[in-house]
Amino acid sequence: MKNPIKRFFIIALALCLCICSSRVDVLAANEITQAQDEKENLIKKKTNVETMLKDLEKKKSDTLVYIQELDTKLAEIEAEVARLDNEINKANEELVATQAELEEAKITEANQYESMKKRIQYMYMNGNKGYLQILLDAESMSDFLNKSEYIKQISEYDRNMLSNYQAAKQLVIDKEAQIEENIKQLEELNAQVEEEKKNVEVLLTEKNNELQNYNNSISESENAINSYETAIAQQEDYIEQLLEAERKRIEEEERRKAEEEARKKAEAEAKRKAEEAAKKKAAEEAAARAAKQANSAKATLSGSSKSESSGSVSTDSANVSSTGFMWPCPSSGRITCGFGYREQPTAGASTYHKGIDIGATSGSNIVASKSGTVVTSSYGVATGYYVMIYHGNGVYTYYMHCSKLLVEAGDTVNQGDVIALIGSTGVSTGPHLHFAITIDGSYVDPSDYVSY
Repeated sequence: MKNPIKRFFIIALALCLCICSSRVDVLAANEITQAQDEKENLIKKKTNVETMLKDLEKKKSDTLVYIQELDTKLAEIEAEVARLDNEINKANEELVATQAELEEAKITEANQYESMKKRIQYMYMNGNKGYLQILLDAESMSDFLNKSEYIKQISEYDRNMLSNYQAAKQLVIDKEAQIEENIKQLEELNAQVEEEKKNVEVLLTEKNNELQNYNNSISESENAINSYETAIAQQEDYIEQLLEAERKRIEEEERRKAEEEARKKAEAEAKRKAEEAAKKKAAEEAAARAAKQANSAKATLSGSSKSESSGSVSTDSANVSSTGFMWPCPSSGRITCGFGYREQPTAGASTYHKGIDIGATSGSNIVASKSGTVVTSSYGVATGYYVMIYHGNGVYTYYMHCSKLLVEAGDTVNQGDVIALIGSTGVSTGPHLHFAITIDGSYVDPSDYVSY
């Protein structure tokens, strides 16, 4: 009764461990997937903010151009205001001078008019006697004609001088009116220009406020991008921690399985030895009756043991290279960067190269270097699209900068299966495959394990 009960408990315990292990596998896979989804969401948000930042920079640039145009326009208006002010000042100075001329012309006209009135008054009071006496006193006809002409010229002179002064006065009056009209027009034009200047200054103030708003928005967007970059880096660290935990869990699972297998082998060996002991005891008991048969049985048992021992040799390594790894890029054997320290090839790249770079045409096949289970098939800012495969015994291989992934986390792949295509995603200077190997958590030189 004890043996069946013991066997029942062993089977139940094994089933319980399998169920728990399966549940842990599902939870770990879900957590890694959620972390990767969260990282992708952060990347999308960062991309949206970057797009918004580009739009803000464009609007800021357009506003700066417009402000420059407004500044130029304002400078032109101020120059025009200064010119008009100068013209108005000149016109006012000219008006003052013209008004002085007008006053002088009025005085001259008045003087001439007074002189003329006196002569006319004299002639009116004395009649034509004065002129007649002058003519009668002429000594000769020639003298008479000369005096007549003299009298005539005096009269014409008075009339001409009065007309000339009146015309000069009218010219000054017209000039004064024209200058006043010019000043009026200049002042109206100056008022219009001043109004335009105020409008430009208001618009310039609005655009400067708008520019300040753009600067504030740009600063906020840049801060948001920095925050997203920090969050993405933290998320990648978290994903790496989850992957490391998954690697340790897998290794622990393998160790447990190995211990379980060893235990089973030990139990089988103990059972085998018990059976052999029982057979030996039966043979010894039969030896007394048939020594020849006992000897024959013993020889048969020994031969069977040797046969079982020789049949346990593994043939799993058939058709596999001495390292057990296959070259991951069938289309190219060109190594563009080896393992170890190097100069930084591009911004964001590491100076310590943890694998080898194999240059190849974009879209070329990438194959699994060894059979195993896909742990990760995802995207990283530095690695681009990448695949991580676990091969057991603490051994992992990595395939980075892919253009397309053909496997998913949890897939089982065979050596030589196509898992991705060559690309240049992430921090990369051109289409290539970054191939890396870790053993017990440490990176090793892949060149020691693969060859083309």
